[in-house]
Amino acid sequence: MRTLYLHIGTPKTGTTALQWFFARNAVWLASRGLDYPDIGRVGDCHHRIGASIYPEAERPYYIRYADTETLARYGRRLAGLDGDVLISSELLWHGFVAQLLRRAWGDLDVRVIAYVRPQDHYIASRYNQEVKSLYAGSLADYLSEKVHILDYRRAFLEAWANEWGQDRIIVRPYERDQFHRGSIIDDFLHHAIGWSVSAACELPSDDLNPGLSPAVLRYKLAVNRLPLTDQAKCDLGAVLVGYPLRRAGAAGPDPEAPAGGVAPMVREEIPVQIPGQIPDQIRDQIRASNQWIARTFLGRDHGQLFRAEPFASAQAKLPARDEDASRAALTPIADYLAQQAPALYAELCHACEVALDARPGRARDAARLLHEVAC
Repeated sequence: MRTLYLHIGTPKTGTTALQWFFARNAVWLASRGLDYPDIGRVGDCHHRIGASIYPEAERPYYIRYADTETLARYGRRLAGLDGDVLISSELLWHGFVAQLLRRAWGDLDVRVIAYVRPQDHYIASRYNQEVKSLYAGSLADYLSEKVHILDYRRAFLEAWANEWGQDRIIVRPYERDQFHRGSIIDDFLHHAIGWSVSAACELPSDDLNPGLSPAVLRYKLAVNRLPLTDQAKCDLGAVLVGYPLRRAGAAGPDPEAPAGGVAPMVREEIPVQIPGQIPDQIRDQIRASNQWIARTFLGRDHGQLFRAEPFASAQAKLPARDEDASRAALTPIADYLAQQAPALYAELCHACEVALDARPGRARDAARLLHEVAC
């Protein structure tokens, strides 16, 4: 192996689209000397390699089909491949991983590629993703839990630069206006490898990891607060992702995407609603972090990383309560769920009945809301 290109995400920065592209066009990549190997792959991404940084007992928490390989053994297997190699897993983005990889893969010629998203949109998108799964807290709860990751410098980039060298780290802003040719796929190939997308390449035609619209998000949040099994909540989330109106307020694939590429995964954003005021100390820390990234990795002396300063607008805020989606907007969602998954819907209604008899709290409030729109 000559060079190992290591794409570490971060999460919610088009990783699903990039990994889809890499996997579907592996033959084209290989014809140009870049191997997107099966080693450590789960579907389109290398999450087995990503999960190998954790103890074996913890790996199933991160991926369903974990194995027992060590990080060092994965490195030896990759080193035995011919040509250049591309690995992609957002499980590798954390700062502590840089040191683990340096110890295990220190003799490899590694180039690290990371995308960073404006922090206000990043936290809102991650929250949406977590609610799609099992998270039952408010956006305010989530922000307070995750505020430490919004300083990208301290959260991971400084550690990667210290371990591997600043010249081996490629950082790109996750904003359509800043993408090469308006496409994250074109942007990755151009800035990481120096290539352009070929007309022979297969490109994604839709958003591969869609978020939930505000109304569906509110409905799923209520579901997550009910006494249901985790599997039932995840199954309900999978059905709700297909709700026909899920794109309301969030456009799909860009109809004006350039001919040589596609601009998926960066939709016109729903205005980000952040609860209350972000403390000045946090806002200043984020601003300083972004300026450091712009100057250190992008050579921008002016220090501007994104087109607008994250959390700069104080206009949109969440109300004190979570009931920001009207009950009228929730009724069609319940009807859709009843039609698409009647057995799951019956289980949901039963959970509502149980929660209505419970002590006051989030579960009973959620059951009351869902009971009013259906069940």
